[in-house]
Amino acid sequence: MKNKAEEKSVNNHKEGPTQCAEEVACRLEKTSKSSQNIKASDVSFCQGCYPNAKGNWKASSRIMKLRNATKYKAHTNEEGCRRYKNCGSRPDQKKRASNSRSQRTEAASDDSINNVEILSINVRGFGVVGKYGWVKGICYGERPDIAVFQETKFRFLEDSWVQNLWRCNQFGYVQKEACGNSGGMPIIWDSSCFTVSSAVGNRFFIAIRGVWYGSGKESLIVNVYGPHNDIDKKELWSSLDNLLYGHDSPVVLCGDFNEVRVISDRLNCKFNQARATRFNEFIDRNRLIEIPINGKRFTRISDDGLKFSKLDRFLVNEKFINIWDDLSIVPLDRRESDHCPQILRHKLIDYSPKPFKIFDEWLNRDGVDRIIVEAWNKEVRCSRKDCVFRDKLKNAKSGLKAWGKTKFGNIDGEINDLKGEDPGIVMGAILKHFRDIFSNKVAVRPTLAGGFWPVGPDLGRISVADAEGLELPFFEKEIWDAICYCGSSKTPGPDGFNIGFYKKFWSVIKDELVEAYTRFGRMV
Repeated sequence: MKNKAEEKSVNNHKEGPTQCAEEVACRLEKTSKSSQNIKASDVSFCQGCYPNAKGNWKASSRIMKLRNATKYKAHTNEEGCRRYKNCGSRPDQKKRASNSRSQRTEAASDDSINNVEILSINVRGFGVVGKYGWVKGICYGERPDIAVFQETKFRFLEDSWVQNLWRCNQFGYVQKEACGNSGGMPIIWDSSCFTVSSAVGNRFFIAIRGVWYGSGKESLIVNVYGPHNDIDKKELWSSLDNLLYGHDSPVVLCGDFNEVRVISDRLNCKFNQARATRFNEFIDRNRLIEIPINGKRFTRISDDGLKFSKLDRFLVNEKFINIWDDLSIVPLDRRESDHCPQILRHKLIDYSPKPFKIFDEWLNRDGVDRIIVEAWNKEVRCSRKDCVFRDKLKNAKSGLKAWGKTKFGNIDGEINDLKGEDPGIVMGAILKHFRDIFSNKVAVRPTLAGGFWPVGPDLGRISVADAEGLELPFFEKEIWDAICYCGSSKTPGPDGFNIGFYKKFWSVIKDELVEAYTRFGRMV
């Protein structure tokens, strides 16, 4: 009788809970043993999937009929997790589905890692007039891969509502329902960029696990809406500790943490040092890294415009940075909310091939002498002396590039080899390296001898002897003395070769270099 009553009450929800993976049931049962804060009843799950009194999962026939009536087609991925995709029956619906998100994903190769964009907004209630259109404009303009919202104040979300907000038929979502007139934390993702396998959460956060297209690695995305009182904050940090414990994959925590880290994160507000300390200890304990926001010091402004706080953040772990290293947070216009929307963005911009440059470490490695000698002895077809030197430098550059990829291409392998070394020896070598760099004595700078030029009609003129000396050809000793006077590790020129290269291989390159200077002197 209890099961029938519960099934009847569930079927009365026409819209049903929101979409995610059925696999979350098993995940929740395992997680609830280690963390009492995470309960199955706290998270909304796939359409048509509900827990009964025994904790098992079954599909509601009424909800499945609603899915068929609105032409939602069920797809099953490799893990057996049910997804829902709006197939659409109108041509314009199919046309809208082929938007920039899909085009961007199809253009990427199978082995490439897609650009990552995660949007976070504390909307402060979607029921306010103009709020939905504001968020819709952000989603349409920025095209995020994942969007997390806090304080939606919605108990249930409809598929048509999410689709109109997202402007894409390839989407999935999961939500933590609002409690009364507060809370509500949905996560919406582009299913062509991110495949979700499970979801879990409690009253302060909701998390999804999935795989980014092109990365092949599971990632954890956590949407956080922090409480205000101390007891609940301690419960949040403890729950997140249990969630992150032993998680050896990329992690992103984002949202409104309702906490600051330092006193400078508040203006005209009371700062609680004990709360800030606990927050910092949580970040350090889980080895999280905060991505700095560009162009804004505060993310929340009070209604009267007098109080400022930095409450919204993006925290990532080292695994995430190792895959997406060039991360930035872009703040958006705070028009309809007291919180500033933020986008965590990783953009791979093609600036054409990277220019070549030589490193000091290459000059000390075995085999580089042979590479330069072989490249310099290759025949070049140009007869002009300066062009001969240019073409020989190109040969040396090509040889060094190929040698560098072979010699230094497996950096990760060399790092793994160092892990077996004594940490004290490694730290000592690093300390010595930087101590030598920063302890070098500054050379005495040259001074002017003989006073300044005279003031008068001869101001700025040189003597006849000096003028004749400027027209003399360049000598080998003169060029060598100028090279020796320069620092070996100075920034290389446009050709990518630094002064250390010219010093080390002077005996090999000096003939062509002197001839190039001689031709230049004749042209002048």
